[in-house]
Amino acid sequence: MRLVIIGNSKIANDCLQLILQDSSHDVVGVLFEPLKNPSPAVLIDSIESFGLPFQEVNGSMNDPIHLEFLRDIKPDWIFNINCYQYLKSELLSIPNHGVINFHNGPLPQYGGVNISSWPIINGEKEHGVTWHMVNAGIDTGDILSQSRFEIPRNSTAAQLMIKCIEVGIDLFKTNWKDWVSGKIIPQPQTGVRSYYSKKDLAPNGGGLDWNKSADELHRLVLGLHLFPYPNDFAYAHFVFQEETYWVISSGIDHSEVDALPGTILEKNSKYCKVKCGAGNLILKMIATPNGKPIKWDNWNPAMDMTSVIIPS
Repeated sequence: MRLVIIGNSKIANDCLQLILQDSSHDVVGVLFEPLKNPSPAVLIDSIESFGLPFQEVNGSMNDPIHLEFLRDIKPDWIFNINCYQYLKSELLSIPNHGVINFHNGPLPQYGGVNISSWPIINGEKEHGVTWHMVNAGIDTGDILSQSRFEIPRNSTAAQLMIKCIEVGIDLFKTNWKDWVSGKIIPQPQTGVRSYYSKKDLAPNGGGLDWNKSADELHRLVLGLHLFPYPNDFAYAHFVFQEETYWVISSGIDHSEVDALPGTILEKNSKYCKVKCGAGNLILKMIATPNGKPIKWDNWNPAMDMTSVIIPS
């Protein structure tokens, strides 16, 4: 089989390496986005080490130059791995058998983008990953393989993303030969579909509304914690004395105190505790919008912070 990889970063490279270990299949081309493969880039290293034909994609995968490249190398299958561009029908029609996509969520329940954030924000206990055929829709193609797993307690979006990559690679390692040989038959998606687009914004834009419960706000902090990965979704934050502060990590205190939501109940050198609609949010680490951490001892040191109200 003549195989092509469209993709980026570690997961694309790991899958490429697995294919290259099998002499019965040929990798005839790789397309990647340079901006998503900063140096040192393991995917680029692999391409160069094995002398694979490649193209850098600085615009759309659907541009004529890339379509011509794919037609020239005549792939049987294309794997789309960690590339979030919409692949149009003209590209989908090029491989003899189809395009297989990795999606870091369980389909059809979690289609779209920011899928390592939304399950945490929504309070899901379980997540999963899916390898599926690509059709004209977005994340609507028939399923080849899927795996579900429990979301660890207090998992951040970044940690969930890493888990998805690990599970996705394991699924690929076990099943890819059966996908391309036809031993595994794609199955239609079943169940209730949900889809998150880039237009679906984080609750309150990531702003902490102290009228919400501490549990809900803690999930928002976890779901918007994407470091060390780029965050083009939103940052959990609050505004105090006209300054914006990012919330990097938090905890929950379920004791009930007779105070207005937003009231600072306690501040010491390790944390700041704020009254919420139900329970209290423990702010463990905050930072300025440029990412500089702030020590609690240096945060408004001249003020007696207890009973001060942070606006929603």
